[in-house]
Amino acid sequence: KKLRQEVAALLGAEAWDRAAIETKFDALQTLQRRQQEAFSAAFLDAFETLTPEERQMLRAAADKRRGRHMNHRMRRGERRQPTGDVPPAPKEEE
Repeated sequence: KKLRQEVAALLGAEAWDRAAIETKFDALQTLQRRQQEAFSAAFLDAFETLTPEERQMLRAAADKRRGRHMNHRMRRGERRQPTGDVPPAPKEEE
C-alpha cells in the first residue's frame, strides 16, 4: 500500500521524475512477484496434503463457484470485452 501511495504521489508531483517513478514501479513489481511466489508455494503445500478425492472435490467446488460468478455477471449485463486486434464496432446512433 505504501509503495502504491508513493507511486501515486510521484505521478501527481509537479516535477516529473521518470527515474524515481521507474524505481518505485520496479520495487512494487518485485514485491508483487514475491507475494505471488509465496502464495503459490503455500497453495501447492496445502494441496500436497490432500487426497486425490479431496483435490477433485475442491476443483469441482471451484468450477461451480466460477460458473455462478459468470452467471451473476451475465445477469447484471456485463460482457467480456472482445479480444484480439479488432476494436469493437461503434454503437449506431439513432
